[in-house]
Amino acid sequence: MIKKLSIILCACFCLCACMENKPVPDYFGGQGPAREFSSNQEFRVVISQDDFKGMDRSEGEIKELLWEKAVQEGFDLVGRDFVKKGFMLEGGNDPSLVFEDVHFLRKLGRIEPREAPVTGDYTHKFRMTARLQPDWKMIGKIVQLEEERYVISREDRCIAVTIDFCPQAPPAYFLVAQPTREMGKNLLQVIGCGKLIHSLEDSSPVMVDDTYQGDLVQLELLETSEEVMKGDVIIWLQVDLTALPRETKKQKPTQTGDVEEVIVEPQIRTTDKEPAETK
Repeated sequence: MIKKLSIILCACFCLCACMENKPVPDYFGGQGPAREFSSNQEFRVVISQDDFKGMDRSEGEIKELLWEKAVQEGFDLVGRDFVKKGFMLEGGNDPSLVFEDVHFLRKLGRIEPREAPVTGDYTHKFRMTARLQPDWKMIGKIVQLEEERYVISREDRCIAVTIDFCPQAPPAYFLVAQPTREMGKNLLQVIGCGKLIHSLEDSSPVMVDDTYQGDLVQLELLETSEEVMKGDVIIWLQVDLTALPRETKKQKPTQTGDVEEVIVEPQIRTTDKEPAETK
């Protein structure tokens, strides 16, 4: 029994070591833009009375709370969508991609808070669009797992080294992709998603794969379809969160010219005369 257990442990250690030692540059050798993927989700955010505890319920605080909940609930939807689909990605390296053109989270539109007369809730409809661009500049490599474990999953944390572009502060979101080889190609399969906890840009750059160096970031996993290991790749997402305009009810036309006038004439009901009595 002990011998079998030792063999299993050795196999696990070898697997983890193989995954960790896969050089990331091998998966981004293609010159030119990589194929992009996206997820679009529309949803409605509700702020109830319980959410207002400790707040003065000013218009500014209500708007901020709506935006905050929209970011969280929106990424729960798009992140789960990416993980469920499990895209197989082929990395690229687009020289024309510059940091000034990248936005990790952009808020668009305007919120107009309205209170429901009965419940006192505030609601607003949003749309979140997340773009996945598996480019060399948009990635990082996981180098350390929480509590020095061999694998992690949902709600666990890890440390990664970014290759080039790095968000300075949350909120920022990413996908986890596992290096694999299919049909003679080096590919990446999406197996999870997560959010940025802290960026350590002020720390000294860290060397990875003996070929590049980058900044350290602390991350938290939000959804996974498989266990995440050291050596897996993170890919930053570009996210647009749009506050959609409120739907206005169509009003009935009030002007006489807008309504077709219909004249109904009364009909007189006629009765058949009874036949005269014969004598």
